Amino acid sequence: MTIFSTDLIIRTAVTMLAALLLGNGGVVWFNHFPPNWYRDGSNGTAEDGSKRGALPEALRASMEQGRQRLPSTPWKLLLTLYFGSAGLYLAIRSSFAYESAALLFLFIMMWMAVSDHLYHIVPDQLQLLLALTAFGFIPLHEYWWEPAAGLLAALILILVTEGLAHVLYHAEAYGGADIKFYLVVGLTLGREGVIYIFILTTLLQALHLLILFFTGTRRTERGRSGAAKSRRPMLPYAFFAATFYLLFFYGTGWRIFF
Repeated sequence: MTIFSTDLIIRTAVTMLAALLLGNGGVVWFNHFPPNWYRDGSNGTAEDGSKRGALPEALRASMEQGRQRLPSTPWKLLLTLYFGSAGLYLAIRSSFAYESAALLFLFIMMWMAVSDHLYHIVPDQLQLLLALTAFGFIPLHEYWWEPAAGLLAALILILVTEGLAHVLYHAEAYGGADIKFYLVVGLTLGREGVIYIFILTTLLQALHLLILFFTGTRRTERGRSGAAKSRRPMLPYAFFAATFYLLFFYGTGWRIFF
């Protein structure tokens, strides 16, 4: 009896090649995104006085100093290990179609999370790329109407959360990029996906805040305009939430909750 099938050996080899491409190429491509993707009207006027918005201060500094936005060391190695281990797990546990769709989704989400962490901006171009991964998940859905149902579920989650935030705290729960992200997740992964990622993201944020509170390291961060802000970027938490969901919870239904 053979322990490893020919199909698994081939998929493992393809996964390793893909991990090298995604890990190394992801850093290179991110460092070459057009700077105009990160212009935001709320960040003041552009350097030429136009209303298209100024570049984030951190991005301007890296350009002026000739530094990489995302350093090759250690991020090429870390991302290669991440995509390699995630890909191997999926190669063993799932179909090639699902593995491809999930890795592509996480690959684009990685760019979004890094953008949000570094610049507090998630370019619409990346939101669109993430939405296009929906085509990879369509054959995997049980129902043809799942993308529309997921979009509706995301909209309900956003409206309920925003309503509670306004009533309880007189503040907004999400920024514009966060709202777009959840709508795209609903469209791409359906009802189950957006609810799982919403719950996991919220839990990770709460856990991190508790750790910061008890260690006394919580601090105020600066937003896009330089004003003080206490809310941390959401997409890094959502990236880890999406990783947990796509690797361990996808297709499990609601058995983890009931």
